[in-house]
Amino acid sequence: MLILQKSTNVVDVVVSKRRSAYQHINRSRQRVGTSGGKAHETSRCKKPHWCFKVRNSALNGNQIFIRFPNPVQNCYINSCLQSLLTLEDFVTDIRRQEHVWSAIPEATLMKSFMDIAVSHFSKDYFHKISLLVAFKRAVSTWNPLFGDHCQKDAHEFLISVLAQMRSLVPRLQERAAAMGGAYVCPVESHLVFRMRNTRTCKSCGAGSAVEEQFTNLSLDLLPGSGVAQMLEDYQAGSDLEYRCSCGTNTSRRCSSFVSLPRVLVLHLKRFSFAQYLELKKVHDPVALPGELVVPSSQGLGGFRLVSIISHMGTTAISGHYVCDGVDPGLGQVDPTDCWLTYNDAMVTKRSGATLCRDRQTTAYILFYQRRMCNGPTHLWDHSYWRRESGRSPDKNGRHRRPTLSLLPLSGI
Repeated sequence: MLILQKSTNVVDVVVSKRRSAYQHINRSRQRVGTSGGKAHETSRCKKPHWCFKVRNSALNGNQIFIRFPNPVQNCYINSCLQSLLTLEDFVTDIRRQEHVWSAIPEATLMKSFMDIAVSHFSKDYFHKISLLVAFKRAVSTWNPLFGDHCQKDAHEFLISVLAQMRSLVPRLQERAAAMGGAYVCPVESHLVFRMRNTRTCKSCGAGSAVEEQFTNLSLDLLPGSGVAQMLEDYQAGSDLEYRCSCGTNTSRRCSSFVSLPRVLVLHLKRFSFAQYLELKKVHDPVALPGELVVPSSQGLGGFRLVSIISHMGTTAISGHYVCDGVDPGLGQVDPTDCWLTYNDAMVTKRSGATLCRDRQTTAYILFYQRRMCNGPTHLWDHSYWRRESGRSPDKNGRHRRPTLSLLPLSGI
């Protein structure tokens, strides 16, 4: 019998219950004998829903252990962690600067994140729970919104983690300088990019421009369109009320990339406010390109989709988050397009093409990793990134405003 005291933590109670169930399963397995290579069915025990599961026998080796338990509504945390761990260069940059962030007590978030990364392939279920609890505690210390055991928004959690890592930069740079070295923030070197927001009067043409830094972009859903079109619509801008010196009250605001990140994070606005400020979920399908090209002031950048966080559910106040990511051992370079779907403690093997089709109505956060073009130079010709409306280049072969489209899979 499990006796609960008022001071008992909810997570500890759940872990205690599940540890007992896990031990019971092990005892049941030990009673199972073999005969002729087949196990007897008389002592089979039904596993509780939380146990590790493998749906596809093609998963072998250490891949079956790269999963996270979900003791108390942690799916939003697990999904964000799996996506970040898919970014191998990002994780490597954090690890190689351990001598800096491990020297200051304020960097508990960096330590807990790397503890999870190191234990990603661990078979120890309960050790992973303790690491997830420590990571959540480190995040909630900086942002108390995530201190309880309720379900949260995955996008809000992700940007909070990235913002907290960036907030440590001054302290870490100071420490690195005292050690005779330098500290480079992994978030800023991999995820941060700059955009120029331009305001132009619709009457006289006068305007102004300002540059801002971002770690992600939030895109409005456009029915019947795809990510490339939504990103283009974001840059095209909109009209706004602004009184110009010429007396006109309407101006046009548009945005453009000044620099491109190594990883472009795109947030699709699946949730919106309806009448009476009721939050609803938008189920419009969005075409998810495996690869796209993004123009900037520094030239074109080719990106490949490497991870997707999806929200499963019919309403905005309920549901479940899952993560899809390229296979950490094969997906980054393997032409067979091997992906893994992380549904907390359940991992399945999928293909990227299948996921891009199946996640059209549920995709919430997309991670596009930048790639260098090794193919023929004609792949970067304007014919590959012209507007679908058919805008032609000028007499010098250049577009007045570069836009987005897809590249062939072999082009990037």
